Amino acid sequence: MLLLFTNSNMKGITITHPDTKKLSAEISLPHSKSESNRALIINALSGNVCNIQNLSDADDTILLQKLLSSNADEANCENAGTVLRFLTAYYCSTQQEKVITGSERMLLRPIGKLVDALKTLGADITYLDKEGFPPIRIKPSSLSKQNKVSIDASESSQFVSALMMIAPSLDKGLEITLTNAISSQPYISMTAQMMVQSGIMVKQEENSIVIKKQKYAATNFTINADWSAAAFIYEIAALSNNAEITINNLLPNSFQGDEVTKEIFKLFGVKTSNNKSGIVITKTKSVVPDYFTFNFTNTPDLALPVAATCGGLNVVSDLHGLKNLVIKRIQQGLCFSAGGLQTEY
Repeated sequence: MLLLFTNSNMKGITITHPDTKKLSAEISLPHSKSESNRALIINALSGNVCNIQNLSDADDTILLQKLLSSNADEANCENAGTVLRFLTAYYCSTQQEKVITGSERMLLRPIGKLVDALKTLGADITYLDKEGFPPIRIKPSSLSKQNKVSIDASESSQFVSALMMIAPSLDKGLEITLTNAISSQPYISMTAQMMVQSGIMVKQEENSIVIKKQKYAATNFTINADWSAAAFIYEIAALSNNAEITINNLLPNSFQGDEVTKEIFKLFGVKTSNNKSGIVITKTKSVVPDYFTFNFTNTPDLALPVAATCGGLNVVSDLHGLKNLVIKRIQQGLCFSAGGLQTEY
């Protein structure tokens, strides 16, 4: 039996007889919306002087582009949490009057810690329904009340990134103190690296970030493919007996913390090598660890493909750092009884 799957991003996946599970493929993945959304905010704060190549075509990124160029009184962020959080800080820093809202599900996602931090700086923000949640109304107000703010970084790294990106535009710059365990630290590092690429000096220590008043420089951003999406391709390889998959537009040493996918799936027999256009992942022999454990606090988007891999291979697993998946509206714990999966929230 021969199966062939194709779509706009895949040049083809060929699978031979299911007993052998031999797989060969050449794929181009979507570009990173995390990099794209940061590049769009930085571009807007720079006066739209940046050049962005390979911008993601994800719904969130398309929506962010639309809202950044809109003069409407209301910004409906639909289901896009990143868009809502980044725009909340952006509209405050640019002193725009806006009502920010979203879908019914989005109105259940907390924003109170970011709003509190912005109010400390002088923002004029009012909740229009439930305290701590959208919708909110922003009125023009100078963020010059003070230049220091503390924020609980355990709920979302996006709150921190939102503050970081507006910091160079503030009259006194900004010193951010991070409290509690930091969630998704690599995304904060991504923000810092993209700001540095744009000419901004960012001083990072263990629990503080200091950014002085500066100007963003005209920057050429080339968006890499999405390592989070690549994890599902690695999962396919891990569940195969024999696989060779070329991912043409995925580059090593990216801004993305989810590049740790390479190291995780090495434990399941999936090897990664580089070629001129991207990477090649291969699996030629069965490798099933007796026990697997990992803390996903910094890389929550990898939890599901890794958990499914453990379940599919009947690997006893102990996965930690999953509490923020609940905030992302995954309401129930992961359970793969065949693999003996244990989860901790």
